[in-house]
Amino acid sequence: MNKLVFAGFARLKKDLAFWVCFWGMAALGVYLPVAQYFDSLRYNTVFAPDDLVFNYTPFICIAAAVFISLYLGIDYSDGTIRNKMMVGRTRNEIYMSNWVVCVIGTLLLCLAFAVPATVISLFLLGAAKAPAMAFLTTALLSILVAVAVTSIYVLVSMLCPNKAVASTICLIIPMVLFVAATVINGALMEPPTNEGMVTFTENGMEIADDSVPNPAYLTGIKRAVYEFLNDFLPVNQAIQCAGMGITNPLRFALCDLGISLASIFAGLGLFARKDLK
Repeated sequence: MNKLVFAGFARLKKDLAFWVCFWGMAALGVYLPVAQYFDSLRYNTVFAPDDLVFNYTPFICIAAAVFISLYLGIDYSDGTIRNKMMVGRTRNEIYMSNWVVCVIGTLLLCLAFAVPATVISLFLLGAAKAPAMAFLTTALLSILVAVAVTSIYVLVSMLCPNKAVASTICLIIPMVLFVAATVINGALMEPPTNEGMVTFTENGMEIADDSVPNPAYLTGIKRAVYEFLNDFLPVNQAIQCAGMGITNPLRFALCDLGISLASIFAGLGLFARKDLK
């Protein structure tokens, strides 16, 4: 399997999709802190590196989908998988070697954003405000998010021999999850009460003193389900990392590990039965 991994890295160094995504993430890592710096001057506000260092997590959900689907699609279009099997490599070795290469590639995309964003943010925006432990926790959990989405995209790409179809499915997944994240976050951010009614009188606008219960506020089992989904779905996790607003790190980590392991074992099982024509 080591030879397969090394061969995968050799191909990764020449892969156009990987480098396009890499430099795209690097460009975002440079642009966002600079833009935030000028915003701070324009609006006389104070920003800190905490506000954007981990912003790569939502972007990686899309960049990894593009890179992985195109990178693994070449294995089918060029007949590389069949060639590997003809020289005695097992399906499990092929699958896991591709998974390792894709995980490393995805983490490199994260670094392409994080390194320039951190350096420029510290130079332009000053020292971070968040505690060191919060930074470390968010960094580790963001890695787990990257591994989880990579595992999902590898599963799809290894089971779909058509590169165009695999790319489409891999791109649809984060789009659907972004919509779900918007709905879930919107529901969880509903306040428990609404302010009093606003009325216009002869004396002007008046607000009633009494607030009223908000019917959209989630309670009980429904709120627990939404909170679990917020810690389970990768895009929701990415948004939490970006804002350093992780509420339940342990459940967050366990969900990522569960997604990664489930995707790997499902991929191994299905790929072992796949008819490679």
